Amino acid sequence: MADKKKESPRVIITFNGKKHTLEEWTKQETAADKERQLNWNHAFPKNPDTADRESPYINNKPSRIKSYLRVRHVFGRKKIKWPAGGRTIRETLYPVRHFLLPAAAAIVVGLSIGLSMLLVFTGQTGPGQGAWTSGTGRSATAGQSLSPVTNQSLGLSVYVIQSGVYSTQAAAGQAAGQLRNNGVAAVTFNQGTTDIFISAASTAAGAAKLAGYFKNQGIPVYQKNIQFSASANPAVLKDGSAAAFAAQGKALMQDLLKISEEAVNNHFSPSGQALAQMDRLLNSWKLPNAGSLSSRDGQIAENFRKSAVTAASRVHAMQAKGTGTSFSTYQQSLLETIMLYRDLIAK
Repeated sequence: MADKKKESPRVIITFNGKKHTLEEWTKQETAADKERQLNWNHAFPKNPDTADRESPYINNKPSRIKSYLRVRHVFGRKKIKWPAGGRTIRETLYPVRHFLLPAAAAIVVGLSIGLSMLLVFTGQTGPGQGAWTSGTGRSATAGQSLSPVTNQSLGLSVYVIQSGVYSTQAAAGQAAGQLRNNGVAAVTFNQGTTDIFISAASTAAGAAKLAGYFKNQGIPVYQKNIQFSASANPAVLKDGSAAAFAAQGKALMQDLLKISEEAVNNHFSPSGQALAQMDRLLNSWKLPNAGSLSSRDGQIAENFRKSAVTAASRVHAMQAKGTGTSFSTYQQSLLETIMLYRDLIAK
């Protein structure tokens, strides 16, 4: 006997205008339930741009930091790794760099400027004013810098033309008078015996020229060198203005001696350059301050200056009219001035 199969009722479901049997509708609902079991968050993340990188960055933070540092090292400045105690060193260097070094530089610059100003101001004292101390003065001749004045520096070297030597001052004075009466300059110089000088020069060569000139006139002469030395403690070195006066007087004497050589070599006519130098020295030459010397020494200083001024005037006369007479007149003033300078530095 054949089995009778029980048939389920036929059910039709209409959805959205479509008809479905109950069997078909059941299959669709079952499949939909299975699909809802998927991991929706993983399948569709909120930010799809970072979906592939989210997991390693969240789960491996040290790796992410290492990668970041590697990228920073390539494109950025490498950070200094201080050793143990490095922070202390860095904290010490900061004030040294920003405070101590600028302060030290400012001190060095200030000291340099101060020293320069000190050298400038201390080197501007005038000759004979404030530059003389305890037996030593300072003087400056034309075109020369200040130099100390001592008894050694006041010494004067002269090459003289001598016409005779006498045992007594009286005999020497009489012979000198006869020479002057014949138009020859003459002064006496006593140093145990009494010599007669008739001319003077600054060098041995100049003295030889002068000796030849007088020999040609039939006058027996010979030349020698005389050193006029200052005493150990001359009065002129006890005051600055007196020391400067003596030193400038010596410079003028040396110039007058050179003019003597020039005149005999140039037909009794000195050069214009020699005259200009002489005038510069004479114009800057001042007597010592009042009261700086005793009355006797002050009178010697005044006589010395007057004699030098007279000799200078005769140089101008010799240039205007160079003759044997004008030359002899000049030699007389020159020799007298030399003797007065000897007296000035010997006391």
